[in-house]
Amino acid sequence: MNIKEARKLIGTRVHAWTSVNGEYVGELVEVKPGPKWRGVVRIDGIMAPPVTFEFGRSHPRRGKRVGELIEVGHSSITPTDAYGETDYLAILERQAESFRQKHEDYLSGKFGDPQHPVCIRNYAWYGEGAKMIERAIEAERERLAGLAETAEADEPDVMTPGM
Repeated sequence: MNIKEARKLIGTRVHAWTSVNGEYVGELVEVKPGPKWRGVVRIDGIMAPPVTFEFGRSHPRRGKRVGELIEVGHSSITPTDAYGETDYLAILERQAESFRQKHEDYLSGKFGDPQHPVCIRNYAWYGEGAKMIERAIEAERERLAGLAETAEADEPDVMTPGM
C-alpha cells in the first residue's frame, strides 16, 4: 500500500510483522514518511514470537509485549481484524514444548536413522533452539517477577483501624 492509504489506517487495527522480531497485531499510531515509509504499531496481541534462537547468538532475541510499540517497514503492515495472544510467557512455553517434541522425534528415529548425518545435524539444531527458548522463558519469568516486586513496592501501606 502507498503512504496515502497507510495514513488513512492510522487509529485502526493492523497486522505487523518482521522476519525475525515477531508477528503482532495492534493499532497503527504513526506513519513515518520516506521513500519506503514505516509504520509504528501499538501492540495489543502477539501472533508469533520472534526467532528466539540463531546460531552465533549467545542470548535469545527479545520479543515485544502487549502495550509496546514496534516500527516496521511499509510492506509489513496490513489491515486486519485478527486478535493475538496476550501472554508472552505462554507463547514461549508452547514453542518450547514444540521443540522438545521435535527433539524427541529425532531421537526416536521418527525422521530416519538417528545416526544419519542429516539427523545428527537437525538434532543438534533443535537442541540449540530448545536451549535458547528455555533462556527466553527464564528471562521472561525474571521480568515478570521484577514487575511483581515493583508493583508490591508501589502499593501504599495499608492503615489498620485505630492507628
